[in-house]
Amino acid sequence: MQFKKEFNSSGPNIPARHYTLARAALMAKGKQLVYNDRYFTLFAPRQSGKSTFFQMLGEQLKTEGYKVCYTNFEYFHTISEASFLADLAIEMRKAWGIEVDNSDFVTLAQSVKQVDNQKFVLVVDEVEGISAAYLHTFLHTIRGLYHSRDNHSLKSVILVGVRNITGTMQGAV
Repeated sequence: MQFKKEFNSSGPNIPARHYTLARAALMAKGKQLVYNDRYFTLFAPRQSGKSTFFQMLGEQLKTEGYKVCYTNFEYFHTISEASFLADLAIEMRKAWGIEVDNSDFVTLAQSVKQVDNQKFVLVVDEVEGISAAYLHTFLHTIRGLYHSRDNHSLKSVILVGVRNITGTMQGAV
């Protein structure tokens, strides 16, 4: 079925269906950050193209041998830590093809650290949707993985949101 292209303002663009800016310079910058094993954040207003950009970046990285796990935590502010970890483990298994022990944050990180022959990228969209009850633990887990990134496959983590996490944490304490 062939679609007539149209403008979209209700969620991520599907380039085959929607007019989409390529943003080549920004794409090159994002790829360079991933190539350099950087963990980074991007915060911008709603409907500014963040999700579309990172989905397109992920598709390009996949053609270069990266395995990209793209997940969205927009509605996770009320779910339990166990449900959060279970969902994250499911997304990692689907994207990366690995079994992840999701008993707690420490064992989840240990599961990721056991794989050292791949190039994994984790994109967390709507990161401020994570419950305040375990947001700090999640961020410290990511930080711990960053410090040991030369010894495992998680090469880049990209946290995407509409407001800065610092403000989210301050409002939740």
